[in-house]
Amino acid sequence: MSAQELLDRAKNAGLSVEPIGDRLRVRGPRDERKLAQLLIDRKAEIIPLLTATKPCCGATECGDGDETSPFSDETGVSSPAVNQTQKNEPPTPDQIQFWLDCLRETGCEIALVDGAPWIRWPAGIATPGRLRDWQANLDTITAVLESEKGEIDRRRS
Repeated sequence: MSAQELLDRAKNAGLSVEPIGDRLRVRGPRDERKLAQLLIDRKAEIIPLLTATKPCCGATECGDGDETSPFSDETGVSSPAVNQTQKNEPPTPDQIQFWLDCLRETGCEIALVDGAPWIRWPAGIATPGRLRDWQANLDTITAVLESEKGEIDRRRS
């Protein structure tokens, strides 16, 4: 079982798992002790998964779906459409850049391939809302990625 599958299983069993430095705090039903111990035994794999879902803006809390927290969704990774739905405005290039940076911090690989945006989503990151946002914002994502590529090319020359 992968570390992500183990975390999903723990969540479904009612366990809360929190990284504290190089240790894990696992809380939940006592009848899930074996699962809790398995998490602790594999903490070297588990801790990076837990810390990777923190927002890249430097905040200590992500809001975890809190509607008042801009650009956070159910996994705490920013998404440009979360607060845009009420405004009926497309996200700005700066918002898309922020979203792409956050996705990269969670392990997404993002690039332009033959002039089109390409992404490899790690397990658990490709939520339906995020996939919808990706498709809805392809033009702006393309422009941001082209801008990044231009910046890299300028640095090389």
